[in-house]
Amino acid sequence: ICPPDEVVGQVKAWKQELRNAVGWFSAANAAAHITFDIMRLNTEEAERCYKILGAFAETQKPVDLYFNEVSFFEESRTLFIEPTTESAAGISAMFNEYLPFAEGLGTLKNIHPHLTIGKGLKPHQFAKAKALFGGRQLAVSFTCNNIALRQFDEKRSRYEIIERFVFG
Repeated sequence: ICPPDEVVGQVKAWKQELRNAVGWFSAANAAAHITFDIMRLNTEEAERCYKILGAFAETQKPVDLYFNEVSFFEESRTLFIEPTTESAAGISAMFNEYLPFAEGLGTLKNIHPHLTIGKGLKPHQFAKAKALFGGRQLAVSFTCNNIALRQFDEKRSRYEIIERFVFG
């Protein structure tokens, strides 16, 4: 799930704020997104993937998503914004509806929906991130009306959206 530009911009601003405080970190330049699946595809599999994602998107209806709680994954030293309980349930339901479509396609994630601000932080960076963002009220919302397929761009060393599949 890739949010609209205004949400991507807001998350980018929080990433920049973190980067100004702690220096470079993994995902500093990654656009805001929620990962459903990770795939390594050859050309034939890519064609199948497009068909599957298109068919899945046709079955979905737009859903309003709200993110409003700063949280942390201690083990991976990740700072992120959590969705509300209702939004998390909506994303999880969408993911569960996706599973039958994507069987055998990729490395399905055990989804914990969130928007990452910083991940893989070094211990001293993580401590600063907690001090800077812990207890803060950050909020973004958007209507999710599509899913996106992203591909890693080796030259730019980041993922780029190559196709959006609009909900039916």
